[in-house]
Amino acid sequence: MIAMCFIFYGIFAIWTAFYCYPRQKIWNKAYIGGKCHDHSPIVISQSIFNMVTDLIILFLPTFELWKLNVPMARKVVITLLFGTGLL
Repeated sequence: MIAMCFIFYGIFAIWTAFYCYPRQKIWNKAYIGGKCHDHSPIVISQSIFNMVTDLIILFLPTFELWKLNVPMARKVVITLLFGTGLL
């Protein structure tokens, strides 16, 4: 999971850094010449990746929790505590 996040965020960082040519046009839209690509796919793909990884991080400990030999009420309370991360 850590390696996957490292790889994808590295790709997103490079993609974001080079969506305008020359790079000066990223922060100076009045710069004459150059071209910027649409950054909507970058934002949407990062958002989807963030949501998926958040859900994975939420469910990884939850699945292991339900395998433990503890009372059902404690499992439910701990699961709800993990679920607060969705807020």
